[in-house]
Amino acid sequence: MEDGLADVVFLLLLLSRCLRERIWFHNEMCYRDPATGETLNCNKCPPGTHMAAHCTASTPTQCAPCGGDYFTALWNYLPRCLYCSNFCNSNQEVETECSPTTNRVCRCRQGFYRLDDFCIRHTECGPGHGVQTTGTSERDTVCQKCSDDSFSSSSSALDSCVKHQECANGKIKLLHGSAYQDAMCGTCEDLANGSEDLSTSK
Repeated sequence: MEDGLADVVFLLLLLSRCLRERIWFHNEMCYRDPATGETLNCNKCPPGTHMAAHCTASTPTQCAPCGGDYFTALWNYLPRCLYCSNFCNSNQEVETECSPTTNRVCRCRQGFYRLDDFCIRHTECGPGHGVQTTGTSERDTVCQKCSDDSFSSSSSALDSCVKHQECANGKIKLLHGSAYQDAMCGTCEDLANGSEDLSTSK
């Protein structure tokens, strides 16, 4: 008995609120006509429009389209459309332009990723490290240390570690590669003469 009474009280409170103010449903709402005091079940306006005139007992809600730089994304009973207030900064680019149904959406431009509300430049992997996972607009670069048979001699947000070269054409390995430089190949004569060919050429 007490549970049933509680349900009745809840429904009465809900109805009372609907009579006092606007209650939003999917595409309809309660609206109290200030001129007559009558509570009306009014249709909302679809996305891309706004309420131009309240409904009456004999006419439905009058809707009008949103103008340039204004939008509504949901069914609504707004007296005016919302301003497209999102503006992209220098580290961002437009992903979705302002339209009657959407606010402008920005994303981080190439070379940057989102961290909270900021676009941060992708981390560069320093010498001895290469890119394991390339950064995107939503995540930073992931770096990894070069393995024993690979190297990276510069900083980059794009380049992976490169395998040490294998000496060929009669050349021998004069210097083993490290995580920071390639192996060095040459001939015994090159080594004796201090030839400039003792570079990283095969």
